[in-house]
Amino acid sequence: MAALGSSVRSLWLAVGQSDMFVNSFCRPDQFDEWSKISNQLARFTPCFTDVVILTSAHVVMIVMCIVRLRLLKSLPPSKRYRANSRPVLVARVLGAAYCALIPILQLGARLSLATAGTEPLAPFEIFALIAAALAWAVTSHTFYMERCIYVREGAWYTRLAVLYVLSGNLAKLQFVWLLIGENSKVFFYFFLSNVAVNSLLGLFALFWFPPLEKSFQSDEHPEEEAGTTVAEGAAYMPLADEAPIDADTSVCPERKANFISRLLFSWITPVMAVGYKRPLQDPDVWQLDTWDRTDTIADQFNRCWEAELKRGKPSLLRALHKAFGGRFWIGGIYKIGNDASQFVGPVFLNLLLAAMQNGEPSWKGYLYGVSIFVGLMLGVLCEGQYFQNVMRVGFRLRTAIIAAVFRKSLHLSFRGRQSFSAGRITNMMTSDAEALQQVLQSLHNLWSAPVRIIIACVLLYGALGIASIVSLLVLLLMIPTQAIVVTTVQRLVKQTLQRTDKRVDLIQELLAAMDIVKFYAWEHSFEKKVENIREEELSWLRKSAVVSAFNMFLLNVVPVLVSVVAFSVYAWLGNELTPAKAFSSIALFNVLRFPLYTFPQLISQVINAMVSVRRLEDLLIAEERQLEANPPTDPTKPAIVVKDTDFAWDPKTHEPTLHSVSLEIPAGSLTAIVGGTGQGKSSLVAALLGEMPTMESGALEDHMNGRMAYVPQSSWIFNATIRDNILFGLPYNRSRYEEALRVSQLVRDLELLPGGDLTEIGERGVNVSGGQKQRISIARAVYADADVYFFDDPLSALDAHVGKQVFDECIRGALDGRTRVMVTNQLHFLRHVDNVLLIKDGTIVERGTFDELKANGKEFQHLLEQAGSMEEEDEETDPKKKAAGKVAGEKAVGAVVAQSDAKQAKTEDGKPEAGGTHLIKEEERATGLVRADVIWRYVAAMGGTSMLVLLLAFFIVVEIARVGASLWLSVWSGAGRHPPHSVAYYIGIYAGISSGQMLLTLANQLFLALIGIIAARALHNAMLHTVLRAPMVFFQSTPLGRLINRFTKDIADVDKNLIQYTAMFLRGFFQLFSTFALIAFLTPFALTVITPLLFAFYMLYLYFQSTAREVKRLDSITRSPVYAQFGEALSGLPTIRAYRAHDRLAAINGRAVDLNTRYTLVNMSANRWLSIRLDLFENSFNSVERIGEYTEIPPEGPEVIPDHRPPPGWPDKGAIEFKDVVMRYRPELPPVLKGLTVSIKPAEKVGVVGRTGAGKSTIFNTLFRMVEIESGEIDIDGINIATIGLADLRRKLSIIPQTPVLFTGTIRFNLDPFNEHPDGELWEALERAHLKPVIAKSPLGLDTEVTEGGENFSVGQRQLVSLARALVRRSKILVLDEATAAVDIATDSLIQKTIREEFKNCTLLTIAHRLNTIIDSDRILVLDDGRAVEFDSAAKLLKNKGGLFYSLVQSTGSANAHYLERIASGSMDAKEEREQHAKEGKRKLDRESVSRKWMSATRWALAKALAQSTGDLQKSGPVSESVRDAVSLLRGVLQGERREEIAAELEQLQVSEERWYQALVRVVESLATMGRQLRTRLTDGGEKDDLWSTVAFAYDQTDQ
Repeated sequence: MAALGSSVRSLWLAVGQSDMFVNSFCRPDQFDEWSKISNQLARFTPCFTDVVILTSAHVVMIVMCIVRLRLLKSLPPSKRYRANSRPVLVARVLGAAYCALIPILQLGARLSLATAGTEPLAPFEIFALIAAALAWAVTSHTFYMERCIYVREGAWYTRLAVLYVLSGNLAKLQFVWLLIGENSKVFFYFFLSNVAVNSLLGLFALFWFPPLEKSFQSDEHPEEEAGTTVAEGAAYMPLADEAPIDADTSVCPERKANFISRLLFSWITPVMAVGYKRPLQDPDVWQLDTWDRTDTIADQFNRCWEAELKRGKPSLLRALHKAFGGRFWIGGIYKIGNDASQFVGPVFLNLLLAAMQNGEPSWKGYLYGVSIFVGLMLGVLCEGQYFQNVMRVGFRLRTAIIAAVFRKSLHLSFRGRQSFSAGRITNMMTSDAEALQQVLQSLHNLWSAPVRIIIACVLLYGALGIASIVSLLVLLLMIPTQAIVVTTVQRLVKQTLQRTDKRVDLIQELLAAMDIVKFYAWEHSFEKKVENIREEELSWLRKSAVVSAFNMFLLNVVPVLVSVVAFSVYAWLGNELTPAKAFSSIALFNVLRFPLYTFPQLISQVINAMVSVRRLEDLLIAEERQLEANPPTDPTKPAIVVKDTDFAWDPKTHEPTLHSVSLEIPAGSLTAIVGGTGQGKSSLVAALLGEMPTMESGALEDHMNGRMAYVPQSSWIFNATIRDNILFGLPYNRSRYEEALRVSQLVRDLELLPGGDLTEIGERGVNVSGGQKQRISIARAVYADADVYFFDDPLSALDAHVGKQVFDECIRGALDGRTRVMVTNQLHFLRHVDNVLLIKDGTIVERGTFDELKANGKEFQHLLEQAGSMEEEDEETDPKKKAAGKVAGEKAVGAVVAQSDAKQAKTEDGKPEAGGTHLIKEEERATGLVRADVIWRYVAAMGGTSMLVLLLAFFIVVEIARVGASLWLSVWSGAGRHPPHSVAYYIGIYAGISSGQMLLTLANQLFLALIGIIAARALHNAMLHTVLRAPMVFFQSTPLGRLINRFTKDIADVDKNLIQYTAMFLRGFFQLFSTFALIAFLTPFALTVITPLLFAFYMLYLYFQSTAREVKRLDSITRSPVYAQFGEALSGLPTIRAYRAHDRLAAINGRAVDLNTRYTLVNMSANRWLSIRLDLFENSFNSVERIGEYTEIPPEGPEVIPDHRPPPGWPDKGAIEFKDVVMRYRPELPPVLKGLTVSIKPAEKVGVVGRTGAGKSTIFNTLFRMVEIESGEIDIDGINIATIGLADLRRKLSIIPQTPVLFTGTIRFNLDPFNEHPDGELWEALERAHLKPVIAKSPLGLDTEVTEGGENFSVGQRQLVSLARALVRRSKILVLDEATAAVDIATDSLIQKTIREEFKNCTLLTIAHRLNTIIDSDRILVLDDGRAVEFDSAAKLLKNKGGLFYSLVQSTGSANAHYLERIASGSMDAKEEREQHAKEGKRKLDRESVSRKWMSATRWALAKALAQSTGDLQKSGPVSESVRDAVSLLRGVLQGERREEIAAELEQLQVSEERWYQALVRVVESLATMGRQLRTRLTDGGEKDDLWSTVAFAYDQTDQ
């Protein structure tokens, strides 16, 4: 301090040029009392304080205010706001005016630091007071202008100026306080009030940010709405001169940057500059250089991995090291420099303190201080380069793993997929890749940590001698404690992750079937179920947090405990504890803390990473399919050849799914595959595609002649435009594209869609109908221009006339001459095919032409009988009409495509224009600073203001204890060799203060764990509740991956990271605050020097953090598509592989990874400029921000309206009336229902028909209020449904959807999630739905498990569960939305029969593509373009030859049309035929209910054993002959040879097939038991006569 004072005085005298000027300006003689202050300035202190410190601060304030005023007046209206906080605004103006008034009053009253008006003021005082008055006057004016106009730019200028002046006033206040008895009391109170008001304004500057609203309406900015309230830091429009970086022509410049630029990260400055001016957009960020692109990285890794595969035992770790190890070890070199810098501080601090204590020359002090600064700066530079290199390698490793896993998942064979579920593969792409990336950043610590520990121990021994060894023993004792803690945390984290997986699986399943949940009003049930799982997860997380809190406690108290032990032992040994030894030793203990703490964790991370490596190795070496492109077709060879091959989904089973498949399909032929539901039609297609493995050698290979295209039964649509879905990555050929659209009958749909073929389709095709999805899938196949086409019953999802047109113009027309294999349940198409294959029980039982099978095929004849008279001849369309229709279609499709091409040409990036073409909204992205309301949302979640105050109190008292311990250590070390008190006295107080600090730290950590769990629960549950209450349009416009990202990554951040980062921030803040408080108290002048440096640092922080924050948000947003695309690809694997599009999909995913990596790398580089803890704190609050966005989704209407609840028993009649209903799905889209007026009578059965897009499903959506109508009214039993709550409405209605949805859980939960019905009612519903035998055979009964998606039930059984739901609910209104489109005639008839019997007194609304299903309805509603064009009985509608319904009937073919007309006229009893089909369906279900495991086992084992035994019984007598015949008969039954005979006999005897087969199961089981006992007794020498008691049991079973 003495050196500083001398330097300042010398400078002061030099500036003054002479003592005369200084004396006349400062008048030191008037300030003799200031000589009492112990500094070198003495009487010049007031002059120096007022002129150099305060006047400089006031000049800075004037300059800052002038700049701020210029910004207020010069910025365009688009950046002007009005601040909405009038009281604070007025208080700021008045406060600044008061601070301006005080100097004026002081001038007028001549109040001096030295006198009370008896002498004139010194010149420096007049100068300083004028400067102060002027500065505060300008500031008051600036504050007044901000009350009228507020801009974000430059907002911190005046704030920092106020704080700078405050620091000067605080420095002056200390001197004034010390001389309070020597100065005028009036002056003191004047000055104190000035400081108080200045402090208040300083608090406003630090913590007050006004809510803003736009203050203009401008035609130049139509997108900005007046009156929209925004918060400080929200988005704003860029200025015209703020041009983005040319991302198309510029790549990341790091590779070409020079050494200095790389060292200082100057190459990233252009992005930082743009990010500071405005929120970064995609074009502002450079494209990746080639060395960071996915294709380059993947190729580099693949070469190394291929080399590893040629070795005996491939190693993923070795391959990764070969690919990316070079730059990793470059980072290791920088790590050495960073570690060396850690010891510069303690070593030179010891020398500096020793020099000061020994009175050595001041130049040594300067030298040591500069050395510390240079060493730390070099360490910072090395640290930046170390992290830049290892983190860059980490991201490349992550990219390589994602690409490798994605590619491998597309190539896995069926056997390979059995070991790797979709969830497991997704986990590898996310968790395992992330784990390897994270461990790579600290992997160098494996060698670095031991080296640092050794060096620190050597230095400590040099400083403290034997005492250091004792303290190090304490440290070593902590290592096993750390190991135990880490192991415990790992175990608890594993348990937590299991519950997390369970919760996420349920949420994913729930969100994917949100329409069903809302139809049944099950939101509360699922919300409760998710919350229960969440509570289990949080209970384990709480345990983990408590143990982690104890771990953090150890981390923080170890240095304190070790220092207490070390200094105590050192003092007891009689050594003098000097400040140099004390504080340098503490610095070394702090250096030791990090490696000792992290090394056990690093070992654990490495072990976990090795587990991830092994998991990834298992995947990468798993069996895969060869997906090389098929060779061009050879017309001289058959298109498909399979010879006597067995196929099975599970190759380990002994019973094949498909038996002895032999077929030869000629090139260019059309082959149909027919059969009942579950007989193996789709399985045969899967086998031909190579998806179902053979029993012998895996997937079928070399059986295909030409390139393939595939249309699955459930169309696979991905989130892109219609055009992108059809092109599927192929180049755009307009003529071929138009032909694909025309023959797939998509032209009319595209004319209705707002964006034509550039309309975006949501995930799973949520915004297009089932028929439209299927036709898009057909168009994709046509555009692929393949040689062999597979159609897995796509026509069942189409209306009858559309299906006929697709069949005629596409399958028979445009694809004529190509090989086509078509699965179908619509038998009226069969007469037009070349060959028919009939499959039953996995075997092709009949084959031939249609006429051949019609004449000679018994099974085929039976199938035709089930389908009615549909096998009769259809009428061919008139060739002239067909040609005219083709010409018209070509013109229409040409117009649609031309319009879309014109739209696309207008856009710069090739994406479709806005205006209704986009369904999926871009992910919400807040910009600017994390808003105050986001932080307050987290505060509210953790318990509100009281919890925040308690949290701050904990940190304050912990910091007070820390500072107290340091101060006491300085007192102890400064006492010298002969202290006034004993060593025990100093040790006792130091140990007491330190113990208090340790206990407070533990309490603080436990409190943090508690409030962290509380906040995590509140935020998750709030988001879950809001999402479940969101309208369906939200789910249609929000990708599932984005929602899952919020419930996984963002919630994980809140669960695990945010409270710890908050603690780190608060701990650092209070340590910084306490340090400045000590500096201000001990050396107030230093505060005036440090304050500008802090301001400069903060400005740099704002400058760079604005970029880091935005790229962090962009990183979070672009991460979702990477995993969303992966999920979409896994769900469409058969389609992707059939088209051999795996490389195309991998390239698309690679581009998504590259997009994400662009922002990640910028974020990583930007963070090197900033304090990592501050970045983690703020960027983690982005998770709260993103969760908060999903807690503010506008909800649906209220579930219950207390004042408008329907009466009990409503609806008791079931009358429905639509009154002039207009509905559109989104405001910018055209209406779908256009003035619909329909009246449905009570208990009336109404069929709803119409062409695709006519509005059939929309009627049901409005009835359930899934979408609110725009105008009109819908009444049920005279009550307007808009006036009652959604829960009151939806719980009174029932629906059986087209696609049956079962949720993971139990049968009971799927039928009655609210537990409102007794078991008896549930069993009765199952019995009426013909499902009771299936459920009853399970020992768990109603608690029978339902796996994900209901995969342990057949499609027919799942649809019957939906029927049982409706039976449980017993609503007066039942809706069927194409509920039987995907089942065969028999199952359809069974469902229809049950519905007509059980709901005969209910109102029934049915949409069906099969007109047979609704032809006998009371009335039929015909829709066209959102209007009811016909509504009457079928008989009356068919009399109108020009009507739409008549044309729909005729489009099914003349034979079926005649059949429908006979039913409508009453000349044919539809009920009788339905009864016959229902019986067949019942028999089929009974057969399906027999255990498949038993059948497969007995068919292989018993039939084979019986065949051998029969040979041994050949030479026998009459009785034995009968035994041999019985064995042969049993063998035949087990092989399924007598099934039809058994079914006929049992039907005649009125015995259930299921019961008979169950009895047969028991007989065979008894025979097996008898055989084991017989073998045992014969071996033991037992009597044969004793065995008949065992045999008798088998006969008892047959009697039952």
